[in-house]
This record gives sequence, C-alpha cells and structure tokens, in this order.
Amino acid sequence: MRLVISTFLFSLFLAANLFSQTVAHTSQFGFQDIFKIKHVSSPRLSPDGQFVGFVVREADTAQNKWIRHLWRITVSTGETIQLTRGKNSEYRPRWSPDGSYLAFLSTRGEHPNIYKISNSGGEAQKLFDHPADIISFQFDKSGSTIYFLARDSLSKQEVTQREKKNDAYFYDQDKQPVHLWRYDLPSRTGELINQDNYSVREFALSPDQRQIAFVAAPSPREDDYLKREIYLLNLNSKTEKQLTRNGIAERQIKWSPDSRYLSFTSDASSQLATYYQDSIFLLDLQTGTIVDLLPDFAYQVFQYFWTRRGRDIYFLANMGVNTQLFRLNRKAGGVQQVTTGDHEIRTPHYCPELNRLVYTESTPFRPFDVRIATPKNMDGKLLSSMNSWLELVEKADYQTIHWKSPDGHQVEGILISPANAPQKPLPLIVQLHGGPESSYRNYFGSSWATYPQIWAAHGYVVFQPNYRGSTGYGDQVMRSIIGHYFEKDIDDIISGVDYLVAQGIADPAKMAVMGWSAGGHLTNWIVTHFQRFKAACSGAGGANWYSFYAQTDVQFIREIWHQGPPYSRQDYYMKKSPVTYVKQAKTPTLILCGEQDRRVPFPQSLEMYRGLKRYGTPTKFAAFPREDHGLREIRHQLYKMRLEFQWVEKHLFNRDWELNDLK
Repeated sequence: MRLVISTFLFSLFLAANLFSQTVAHTSQFGFQDIFKIKHVSSPRLSPDGQFVGFVVREADTAQNKWIRHLWRITVSTGETIQLTRGKNSEYRPRWSPDGSYLAFLSTRGEHPNIYKISNSGGEAQKLFDHPADIISFQFDKSGSTIYFLARDSLSKQEVTQREKKNDAYFYDQDKQPVHLWRYDLPSRTGELINQDNYSVREFALSPDQRQIAFVAAPSPREDDYLKREIYLLNLNSKTEKQLTRNGIAERQIKWSPDSRYLSFTSDASSQLATYYQDSIFLLDLQTGTIVDLLPDFAYQVFQYFWTRRGRDIYFLANMGVNTQLFRLNRKAGGVQQVTTGDHEIRTPHYCPELNRLVYTESTPFRPFDVRIATPKNMDGKLLSSMNSWLELVEKADYQTIHWKSPDGHQVEGILISPANAPQKPLPLIVQLHGGPESSYRNYFGSSWATYPQIWAAHGYVVFQPNYRGSTGYGDQVMRSIIGHYFEKDIDDIISGVDYLVAQGIADPAKMAVMGWSAGGHLTNWIVTHFQRFKAACSGAGGANWYSFYAQTDVQFIREIWHQGPPYSRQDYYMKKSPVTYVKQAKTPTLILCGEQDRRVPFPQSLEMYRGLKRYGTPTKFAAFPREDHGLREIRHQLYKMRLEFQWVEKHLFNRDWELNDLK
C-alpha cells in the first residue's frame, strides 16, 4: 500500500513538474492573448450600494468582432455574475431609481433601443420600441419617465427612395440629426420634446426635475465641434433658451445640486479661446457669467462629479503618464490631489446619497478592474478580477523616464522592457501616440495599436515618448505645435532615442519607429528626414496637408495647427507635408489604413505609398476593407499586429516569419 501511495505521489510530483515547465514555456504574452483579455468599463453603483453593474467587452472570434455584455458584482461578498449573453452588445447601463433592474442600450434588433434586466438576472426585455437609434438616456427621480436622445428616423418617402436607389444626397447634409425625447412608462407614450434646427450632443435633467440643459450644434458633423452651445428647456412650458454663444466646445454638462449652476468641461482657456487643455467651467444661470474653475491648473481634466451639497467637485486629471483624482473646494478655491501612484483611473460613478464611488483602474501589470471607495479616502477595495489568468503570464517592466530636448525642455515618456532584461543594448521600438492631444500612460498595454507586452516578450524594448503637442504637461506644451508642426515634437522624439542609445539601453543598429493617426503623421515625417531606423510602420498617417484638408471630416483642427486654411497658406502646408520630401526616404516603410477612414482618409496613405514606391524605398500598403479610422474587426487587428512584427523582424534581423506562426 505504501508503494502504491509513493508511486501515486511521485506521479503527482512529475505531473506538477511537467505542468510548471509547460507554464514557464507558455507564459510569455502572445498575439492571441490580446483577444483573451476582458475589458472592464462603465461601473454603476446601485441606489442601495449593494451591487455594481458594469460592462465587459470580449472578443467573439466567430463573429469577428468585440461584444459587450453586462455583469454584476455583490459588493459585500464579491460574487460576480454575467447578466447578459448572446451575439449582440449591451452598453450604457443605468440602475432604475428603485434598484430593481438595470436598464441599458443594446444593438438587438434593427436599431439600438433601451432594454431592462432584473437585478437577479433572467431574460432582458425591451422597455419600449423606438423606430430610430437611441444614443443615451436618463431616468427621472420617480423612475416612471425616461428622457433620451435619438437620431431622427427617415421618412417613408426617404426609405422608398433609397430602396429604389434614388439616393443622391447633398454632401455634408447626409447625417440624420439627434433630438430629445420623453417616454412615460406607465402610459406607454412618448413624445419629441425639441425639434429645432440643430443636433443635440448630450443633455442633463436638473435635480429639481423642472428643466433639461443640453448641448447642441448645427448638425451632427464632426467639424461642427466648435459650434456647440448650451440650451435650457423648461419642461412645463416647453420653452427653450440659448445660454451660450462662445465658439468653444462644451461637454460633460452637469447641474449643481441646488439647480442654480451648470458646469461643463471644454478644451478652452479662461478667456474662452479654443485649443487648450480641458478645464471645468461654471455657468451661473442667474447672471449668465462663465468662470474657469481651474485657471492655473497644469493638467488636463477628464471626468468629474459634484458632491451632494455642492461644496466640492472631484475630477480625474491626466498628469502625463498617470491619471489621478483631485478635489476642488469650490468656495475656497483650493485643489488637492487625492490619489498617487502609477495607474490609470477611468469611468467614475459617484452616488451622492451614499457618498460612495465606483471606478475602473489599471496598472502596468493589471488590466482595468472595478474598485469602490469614498472620494476622500481612495484606498479603493478591488471588487472584480476579470483577468486572473494573467497572473501566470510574464509581464514587461514599465519605467517612467525623462530626458532633455535640444532646447533644454525636459520630456517624459514610458520605457517598457522585457522582464529580467539583460544589461545590454536591445532592439528598440519607438511608438508614437495619436492625437497629438493625448499621452502615453501607465496602464496594462493590451491594444492592437501598440501591444507592448508582445514586443517585450520577443526581446524588444519599447519607447513611448510624450512629445510636445501632448496633453498632461500644461497648455504651453500642448500648444507648442501651433505653426510649428514637426519641429519641437520631432526634436523630443529623436533626442529621446539618443538618450536611450547613450544609456546603453537601445541598440542603434536595431531600431524601428511606428504610430497610428498623428503617430502615423510623425512616422511619415521621420522616414523622409532621418535614416536612423531600419523599419517603419505608418498607420493612418497624413502625407499631404493640402489635400488632407479637403478629404478629412474635421477641418477646423488643421486650421488651428497650421494657422489658417491651405488656400491662403499653400506654401506652408506643402512645406509641412511629408510627401514633399519623399525623395529623401530610405527606411523600409509599411503603410496601413482602413478603406473607409474619414479622419485621415485612405488617399493620404496612398499618396505616401505611391511616393515611396516611385523613388525605390521598400514599401507595402495594407488596406483594410470596411474599416474606419480605428480597426474594429478581430481578424484585421490580428493581421495588423502580425504584419508589423513580420516587417520589423525582417528588416532588423532578416528573420522571415509566416504570419500564422506568430502565436
């Protein structure tokens, strides 16, 4: 009997040893792992504080797309259950005022509509049927009325005409505007409550339930961004009043608890000039005055919320490589940083009656999960753990670094290295973020756009510089590219590479550069002005600012950067266009773009490709059917990552990879 037991124990030991070896062998992060990660967002605390509903986005490889479903956590026990399933997505969860069910939007059916599901689970039911896309909604305090935004539906005549292919249209007038509706649940009746000549972007019901404030622009076009204004709708008289005429983009409109003030965020200065870092503004409904609540604040404001009595406003701010929570004492005017550490905080939901806050947080070593806390004491309790399998995966090391640009400006960025990296120069991947009004920050890198964990797992060091033009470093840094695109931003990037080479971190003979959108613009400029990189990957990058202006769906931002339209600054636009210098390019460059890209349209990538090819620079152009500015289809995302990796490996090491062999 002892022999049998000993043999059994030895078998267990052998199996465990083999398993540990298998884990060690398969624990490096791979391409397929990107699609195993569950992305957590939109937490909502129930009115009684006992539950949190949230959204989890997962890859559905059979459908070739990402699907969002609703989950629910019991705060006291941590019990986590999935509430919805199926082939369609659910998003924007909102608790009913009595907490008995979660309402949400879903793509089930012909149009997104509002559904509900019991807190205890079961089958979801449509709250009511609306004939066009519902975009957002809000309950009144009683829970008997729902206010919602919906896109205007086509008339029967328009539908008939389209079916007959008699569907010519006037350009810039082909999008249906959005208007505000009200639906009474007990009587099952709905009504359109505003139908003026504008398109509503967002709204907020006042705490006293008497008024709705909303933001509207002349049309739903993206280029009407700066034409947003705030309006006030009296729900009893149904009269409207326009409150602002200032030419800045108001967003995140909220009421003070006493219904006297409206607050909003805008990328504007205290003098209401545009193209600054986002701040919080206060509109006094009695006097009509607008005040910047953070006139001297150095960082970019993200989301915010009022406390119950209106004394404090808490807000998330981008501090460059980290996002932190701050407290603004509205009466005293002081600002206090509440959180610290290397992390990214997102999507806060504050329940004023309970003084409790739920939010999502990620670190360089953990994807986003749900936490709960009080705003003053943000040592949040971790509620969810949706990616525990990553505990067995070897993760890259993150480090915040600083260096000096040629003019003495100190630049910040993130260096991502292989775990237990050898003390010798490593091949370098330079990744350039989009925007450029953005920044690289300290959260778990799991995007098809950058995938730093995969590069690090293959022995590369990844450099993510927050070059000038980035947010999180003050208005002067962000605005420094106005009239100076491809100047100080390029200096910051190249000096960062020099710093890594001088420190013995990067191998100067094994370097590649890549980026998407504004990162693609920068990549195109670098390959036409430098021969330091052995490979480049330009995703959705601009080549010719002159033609770009007419092709894109957003013109105003180009006029800000280049101080006017191309028709009055032709020489400047061409001077700043990478394609002007394409004869100088030597770096093997992979071009990537979605065929339906409206932001940085497909012809921009084609211009760059044609120029590189004409003058003999090694190049390929990967086009993605059906895709807009960002890739949405799973197979396209996987192909893009593998193709970039294959391109870099070929030109840095002369290694030939079959795409399907890249796991």
